[in-house]
Amino acid sequence: MQQDVVLQDLTPARFVRQRSGDWQDRRVTEDADIVLELAAAIEARDWDRVEQLLHPYVQWRDSAGVVRGRTNVLRHLTGSESIAAPASWELRDGQVYRWNAGW
Repeated sequence: MQQDVVLQDLTPARFVRQRSGDWQDRRVTEDADIVLELAAAIEARDWDRVEQLLHPYVQWRDSAGVVRGRTNVLRHLTGSESIAAPASWELRDGQVYRWNAGW
């Protein structure tokens, strides 16, 4: 039986922060779009898309601790019942490199 993944507080308003300057606003929005796309893929259990959005050397921090590497993070996510929204994140090459749920 497939287990549902519950995403906590992953809404566009949570990610898009106001900053001065048009280029910064666009960058924050683009970054947030990638994070939201990852969240949607996790929720849909689209593991192929999740894999594409995670950097090979991703560092994932949540209540379970720190998980490093795309393969390990995928294994962690497939076994998780809920995914906490990130307090911060970092992208590299258009992929999520760091996800920090603030634990």
